[in-house]
Amino acid sequence: MRLVDITTHNLRIPELELPERALVVITGPSGSGKSSLAFDTLAVEGKRRYLLALSLTEEVRVPSPPPVREAEGIPPAVALPQRIPPPNPRITLGTVTGVLEKLRRILAQIGEIPCPGCGKPIRIHTLSEVLARFEALPEGTRLLLTAPLHETSEKALSYLLGEGFNRFFINDRVYDLTEENPPSEILRAEVVVDRLIIKRTARMRLIEALRLAERLSGGPVVLRLLEGPPHFLTLGPRCPHCLSPIPEMRPEDFSFNHPRGACPACGGIGEREGKTCPACKGLRLKREALEVRLLGDPLRDLLSLPLSAWPSYLAEKEKEAGPHRSHLRALKQALRPLLETLNRLGLGHLNLLSPFHRLSTGERKRVELSGLLSHQLSGVLFIFDEPGLGLSPQEKKTLLLFLRRLVLSGNTVLVVEHDPVFIREADLVVELGPGAGPEGGRLLFVGPPEELARRTDLPTGAFLSGKKRLRRNFRPERRPLELPGFPALWEGGLTVLCGASGSGKTLLLREMAARLEAAGHKTAFLSGELPGKTRGMVASFLGVFDELRRLFAATPEARALGLSPAHFSPFSREGRCPYCHGEGKQKTGISGLLETETPCEECQGSGLKPEALKVTYRGLRFPEVLALSLSEALGLFSRIPAVAEKLSAALEKGLGYLRLGQDLRTLSGGEKLRLRLTRETLRRSGAEVLLLDLPSMGLHLADLERLLAVFEDLLRRGKTLVLAENQPLLALLSDEIWVVEKEGIVFSGSPREFLSQGPPISRQFEPYLSLVEGV
Repeated sequence: MRLVDITTHNLRIPELELPERALVVITGPSGSGKSSLAFDTLAVEGKRRYLLALSLTEEVRVPSPPPVREAEGIPPAVALPQRIPPPNPRITLGTVTGVLEKLRRILAQIGEIPCPGCGKPIRIHTLSEVLARFEALPEGTRLLLTAPLHETSEKALSYLLGEGFNRFFINDRVYDLTEENPPSEILRAEVVVDRLIIKRTARMRLIEALRLAERLSGGPVVLRLLEGPPHFLTLGPRCPHCLSPIPEMRPEDFSFNHPRGACPACGGIGEREGKTCPACKGLRLKREALEVRLLGDPLRDLLSLPLSAWPSYLAEKEKEAGPHRSHLRALKQALRPLLETLNRLGLGHLNLLSPFHRLSTGERKRVELSGLLSHQLSGVLFIFDEPGLGLSPQEKKTLLLFLRRLVLSGNTVLVVEHDPVFIREADLVVELGPGAGPEGGRLLFVGPPEELARRTDLPTGAFLSGKKRLRRNFRPERRPLELPGFPALWEGGLTVLCGASGSGKTLLLREMAARLEAAGHKTAFLSGELPGKTRGMVASFLGVFDELRRLFAATPEARALGLSPAHFSPFSREGRCPYCHGEGKQKTGISGLLETETPCEECQGSGLKPEALKVTYRGLRFPEVLALSLSEALGLFSRIPAVAEKLSAALEKGLGYLRLGQDLRTLSGGEKLRLRLTRETLRRSGAEVLLLDLPSMGLHLADLERLLAVFEDLLRRGKTLVLAENQPLLALLSDEIWVVEKEGIVFSGSPREFLSQGPPISRQFEPYLSLVEGV
């Protein structure tokens, strides 16, 4: 793969060559251009070329190429960026992976429905399935094919007699009504459609007899062997035992996101007012669907089955499936690669109804990766953003094995990562930098990790070589804060909760926040999810947007035009462009399909009305100010305390490369978390205890150094910090480590005690000791 003159966003790379069928790691400080290279250049070009090839035979809209002069050898790309999905209670592990869709189809095909009349499990068969049941009998077998009668009156029997049907199976014996009368009390009657001897030449006769029996009975047919028990089957929506009507089940009947299948009490959510729905017991489906059986097992049991049990379950059921073996084999083969990947990545404890938004960050990452890794593709460029996020060191090693398997299958794997484990295992490392925004975007290094470790002049090489290490410069005095149900918390200290992905660290953090609030401590829980509405910009979230609007509205030009601060906001009725509704862009194409966005021509992409674009402040129009990075804006507004203080606080968190007008929806989870931390530290009467979920998200080793300085500043101000974090470096530099497992907190102690006396996970942290000092 070769790219020439890359100018995407802040990138200024004259030429870059990357090997195919290799594991490539892109690293560098936050804002240095890693995502611009991986996702906005390579992924865009890979997808564009694939669509370009499709467009030769199909009508496909091909996106514009990225800003590069030349691009050669870029294969089709599959990209998985870092994202925190919005909470959606209708999305579960089963819907994300597609397992539930496959299960719904097979239930509609071979699921057994409990008869509303007699309760026996019934399945509506196809004609070919009933034929297969016939043909499975030994050749020469003698039997009667009968059609159960819903109407058994003398008139009904006389009508059939007139149609040429002489023999009837009544009350468990055969009557020839041309020779004898039926009994006075008829409990059950079946008309004998044909007397058959199983042989290869009788197939057409069988088909004709079955179709006739179906017409007479409305569906039910009975195969009455001269020796052996009868076979009760149905070709239509009626029970062959009691003749009660039974519902025809379609795939939608097993979907909690469809009115036909959703539990009427909770609408398919599984909860009502935050509690488990009493009607469906949290299983989301209507009662009739939950009672449908797959080879004897009700759907309610299958939905609760952990992923780890599915492979053996399908293997056992395939043996028992009999005439349905082909269906079970097809299901097993379709699910096997995915289930194997999910289980090997340590997700076997989850089930199909595990809510996706409640999974930990590491679990979500692995579920998304499993969907890609299980497709067994070849010749593809896979691009992942921090796939090791939230994983323990051992889980990262397991993930690396899967990435290697992708490479061995003939793919190229490109990973944006900062973890030394990934960097050292790469075939090639690309380092961008040296800084963020305008100070980044340069190609600092391309080569093997061993060579990078010798480059002590580079941000990453300095750490890998041991020349530079992370350290703590401030340690608070030990002041225990007693919290019922928890180990003693260091008040004024830094505590890190670590453990396997999905062990409950984030849940424990939220529980701690609630307990601390109840005990009278002001707390703040900060994660990569922004509170409130997601639409907004960095300037508005930091609280400088209103001040900027006031500055523009106070200019002579604005006063002459009669403009107020509201005219400088794309979010207000007075200011927003009427053509793009303040978005600054317009969508073209088919909604949701091959949709493209172009800057709004009326407002030039600003989202504002034309009159607001005439006003300037120190030579810049309002959209031009919003296009400034926070670092650039600080230089412009350094003499305005209300703005400068907030911008300086953001720069301390390593966010100087963000633009004032950058849409919050484009930020990574790590950037959102640091924005929230910035806003929290600006509050004069802020929280005493800050609880942070994955604060290292998206951070290079050099960024961690800056984050530690922020933490130490907070500790000097008497704040208490608790992190849910699997970043070994932050854990090793903490004051206290708590190890969280499914059963709860299994260890608490200092980093030194953790390394010497801790549980098995402590051994996984030892390779990181060379990157820190003072433990």
